Amino acid sequence: MGQGRASYTKVQRGRVTETKWPVPSQLIVETFVLRETTIVDPGELTAHPATHLVSIASEPREAARCWHHQQRTGKFAGEGWISLELNGQQIMPREAWTHLALFWQSMLDAVEGYLDTGTGRGDFSEETAGFSLTRSGQLLIFELRGQRYPAEPLSFLHGVLRGANQFYRWAHEYVGTVPAANLDYVTQLQARLAALTAARNAR
Repeated sequence: MGQGRASYTKVQRGRVTETKWPVPSQLIVETFVLRETTIVDPGELTAHPATHLVSIASEPREAARCWHHQQRTGKFAGEGWISLELNGQQIMPREAWTHLALFWQSMLDAVEGYLDTGTGRGDFSEETAGFSLTRSGQLLIFELRGQRYPAEPLSFLHGVLRGANQFYRWAHEYVGTVPAANLDYVTQLQARLAALTAARNAR
């Protein structure tokens, strides 16, 4: 899917100038907790997601109950799946469940790496396939399991951080195991993005 361009017109010293940048991307992020401690058949999760997943946004208390159930009966608490819908397309495979806290920590590190160097990488908790954020001209390329998705950088990263903020605030309120430092980390990255957005809009 191609990424279009938006134009921003302004008058500078009596001249009309036009600056073009990518059309803002729409990234909708939602975190789900697995109802069970594990999934034996990945195809079952793909075919019947509502049976196996509970949203932290629409059912926060039930999601917390499932988290604690995992903690009591399994080796690890916090297995789940993250929905990433980019411009109306679901780009996260249904079978790509992961440890939610580890995924989000890895994603925040990837965002920071991207802001610092133009490249950020992260991993899922139990598989070799990972993801990356790479600057390519005016675009951000999000690569996931070998698939590359172009996006407008600032709007994409704002979407990622909204999802991270939602997860950490839910975990802090309903699970009680997330340190305040995680929320501070999200806030710091959001402030950096806000500054970049303001600087671009001032051009």
